[in-house]
Amino acid sequence: MQLALLNFGINFTLLLYAAVYLPYIKGQTEPMEDRLVHIGALTGFLGALFLIIACWPAWGKLTIPILFAIGFGFLNLNHFFPGGKIGLSSFLW
Repeated sequence: MQLALLNFGINFTLLLYAAVYLPYIKGQTEPMEDRLVHIGALTGFLGALFLIIACWPAWGKLTIPILFAIGFGFLNLNHFFPGGKIGLSSFLW
């Protein structure tokens, strides 16, 4: 479980670096380096693999469908957020 969390932490750190630090702090508007995409894909795959290995003793053969359903629900969670501005003003207009 620790390896899965470590890989997801690295992946989240790469996301913050590419989405916040590069455009807003460093001011880089050019496309990011390909290394970030490759490292992010590798750590995401390894994190999912290690999570399956960590949950296998508890759920057995149901591990992959359960984690797939949780991941699919997490991906579709964005549909429930309101569009527009963040905060109360988005609900008033």
